[in-house]
Amino acid sequence: MLIAFLIAAYAADVRYFELLDMLNKLFLSSILFFFPMDAQLPIGMVWCILFLGLLLLLQPYVRNSDGELRRLFLRRACLTAVLSFSACFSVQT
Repeated sequence: MLIAFLIAAYAADVRYFELLDMLNKLFLSSILFFFPMDAQLPIGMVWCILFLGLLLLLQPYVRNSDGELRRLFLRRACLTAVLSFSACFSVQT
């Protein structure tokens, strides 16, 4: 199979997770732009937190190091979104 390297990191029962991961990246990098400017940060923050929860629930990676690296990235993205939201909220009030 030509695309076997894409799904090799995932457990057999969650091979579809690569598709979910790509949809997550597409949403955060492109689709979020189409929301109103004042709604982009809260929507992105909620999306990151929900995707992190999905990642923690499914545990899709075969190697633990892959999962740890992905969770580290998502935790940092969530923290950045929460801190940005709180900074914007404190400036507006």
